[in-house]
Amino acid sequence: MFVRIYTGILASICIAAPIGYGVYEVSNRQRLTTYQSDVFSGSMQLVADTAARQASQERKLAYLDNVARLMGAEIKLDPNTASLDADERVQLGSGLPVAVNRSGGITDWWVPTGIGRRYAILTFRELTEQKYRGLAGLLAVEQARLGWPDTADSVEQYSSSPVRLYGIEQMALDAQQLSRLRRGSVVAVHDEAANTISVYAPAQSGKVLGVGPIPQFNALPWTLFMTLLGIFITVVVIVTTVMVFLSQRQFQAIVTTLDRYGSGDLDARVNMSGNDAFARLSDRFDAMATQIQSLLDDRQNLLQAVSHELRTPLARMKFRLQFLEGVQVSEEERAKIDALGRDIAQLEALVSELMTYHRLSDKQDNQTTTTELGSLLAEEISNFVELNPELTFTTEVDEDISLFANKEDVCRVISNLFTNAVKHANNEILITLTEIAGEPTLIVADDGPGIPEPELERVFDAFYRIDSSRNKSTGGYGLGLAIVRRLCLSMGAEVSATKSERLGGAMVKVVFKQVNQC
Repeated sequence: MFVRIYTGILASICIAAPIGYGVYEVSNRQRLTTYQSDVFSGSMQLVADTAARQASQERKLAYLDNVARLMGAEIKLDPNTASLDADERVQLGSGLPVAVNRSGGITDWWVPTGIGRRYAILTFRELTEQKYRGLAGLLAVEQARLGWPDTADSVEQYSSSPVRLYGIEQMALDAQQLSRLRRGSVVAVHDEAANTISVYAPAQSGKVLGVGPIPQFNALPWTLFMTLLGIFITVVVIVTTVMVFLSQRQFQAIVTTLDRYGSGDLDARVNMSGNDAFARLSDRFDAMATQIQSLLDDRQNLLQAVSHELRTPLARMKFRLQFLEGVQVSEEERAKIDALGRDIAQLEALVSELMTYHRLSDKQDNQTTTTELGSLLAEEISNFVELNPELTFTTEVDEDISLFANKEDVCRVISNLFTNAVKHANNEILITLTEIAGEPTLIVADDGPGIPEPELERVFDAFYRIDSSRNKSTGGYGLGLAIVRRLCLSMGAEVSATKSERLGGAMVKVVFKQVNQC
């Protein structure tokens, strides 16, 4: 689960990085559009006003072509304003230029031309020094149109930066720059420290028109983006890792408690504080564990009470029955007395099995030792052969097999399996002890009616009896195999029931997992 969380974090970072870069690029383009609008909107308005003053369409078009060459821009005429939004169309209809940003840092300037409803579109593909020089050139031409000397204020309305007229002898320029001015060229001077540009263009009467200083455009530094992205990723990773670590620790606490509870420690509780999902889950588990423990305690107490309380009346019944042994009674009455004795014996057997089952439920210690399984099995077989001469016991036993287990528990397993087989066998019981894949395996099969397939798992449940002649005619209380399974669980063995292919009846197999072979 937590691997998927970390993978999700990595995927989120991989998604966030290009999104962040996209935001970075969009921000730069928006800042470029705003900058160009601030710096060049005045000059574009001058272009629009000058084009409107031209006497003919040909002169208008010629002027616009000259402007495009002067500023290093592409130009086209377009009457279709569908690509503009409503505010931009209103602005354009009022005679004001409009800047439209496009991808790749391209800016389209829509300029009214006075040619019907046709507009000039000047496309700035990049921000170069030529555009600043073109701006100064346009202002110089306007100054020349207005005449000398009081024209600076009138020209300055078309510029967002200061516009001044200088005498050439006042210019603090180097010889090469002054020479270019005298030859009629526009000169751009960069101030690296202030990150500005000043542009000077020849004007009338030997004057020089100066525009600036104009702040230059600064894109957001790439290092800033990388730094911010790095900080973002670091914070996300640290915060998420801490949160996942805390959640993983809570999850592991729940898993550990579940393992303890599943291993038989019914007192195990998570006891997790807080109000998050894991705390609520632990509260539910603790409540469930408490309820289960209470139910199990009630069942064990009831079982113990019934088992102990039955012993006293049974003892009294046996004692009173003994007085009837010497009494002269009819054969019919003697038969009834004998039947009563058998009933008492069955009740005693039931109480004994109940006590055994209860003892196994509360069993904590498990004194293990090396047990010669082959010898132990041979001894039990001998006892059962003597008690059941009418049955044939077929044995296939490897007597060299031993295991590390509680000898008393192993004897009880063997005895219960043999008792179960004797009850249901018709003529033969097959007992096999061998090693399969290095694990001692005990198999007890009989030629009785067998166990229906749907009942194969349930026969190991306490007090469960198959509703067939298999138990109706043989008696039993449904505890024999339940005791076998509980003992096998305590020893780490596996027990299962199936059909015997060889005899046709039931077959119970016990595989001892925890072994110590000699």
